[in-house]
Amino acid sequence: MPRKRMIDPEYWSDEEIGKWSFQARLFYIGLWNFADDEGRFKAHPSLLKAQIFPYDRKIDLIKLKKEVSTKIQWYEVNSNQYGFIRNFLKYQRIDKPSESKLPKPQPFDEYSTNPPRIVPPNISKEKLSKEKLKEDNSIDEFFYLKDQIFNKTFKDYLQMRKEIKKPASQKAQELALKELHKYDIQIAIKILEQSILNSWQGIFPLKQGGRNGGSQRSNKEDKFKGIGTEVRV
Repeated sequence: MPRKRMIDPEYWSDEEIGKWSFQARLFYIGLWNFADDEGRFKAHPSLLKAQIFPYDRKIDLIKLKKEVSTKIQWYEVNSNQYGFIRNFLKYQRIDKPSESKLPKPQPFDEYSTNPPRIVPPNISKEKLSKEKLKEDNSIDEFFYLKDQIFNKTFKDYLQMRKEIKKPASQKAQELALKELHKYDIQIAIKILEQSILNSWQGIFPLKQGGRNGGSQRSNKEDKFKGIGTEVRV
């Protein structure tokens, strides 16, 4: 059932939101109306389109979900899709909140300014010594893995590496994630898709004029110059 929600004045001056398309900004506000009192909602694309864009035929919900993914945690439980609005209770005042009937997302402290500790796929916490965790805070920075779409794409990249007989080591995964976190999450996803599509061992900045770089690379072309850094892992 849709609910009345408040729009915080900070919304209009948020620099990250300001980079989104008009549709994404409207989509994000619409999600507040259909989220329950704990910020959770059912997130099947067809359902969201019917709820938020009932009169619009040409709406790419998959694209919109990617665009707002830094503010929304997308997750699945028993093959059902759900979403959770991060910092929801920080900006919404609810006098008599109802307990959510939807499954909980993975733990995420919405009042914390620090991203949750995440270990990349296939890396067990047991393998990371306490000394290394103290010396290397990079694990704390891998908050993109909380995003369902990024996490799946990164796993697809690791699977591709196995298929080309170049499996990524633990250190290689960390280096790749560090580089990807330098970009906006949507760009990071496209960079991974580019490497998957072309079966590239490394990750590279997107080439201008094409989503996935277009043509095959030579060894010389593998070494990018200018903006961005090649990461061969």
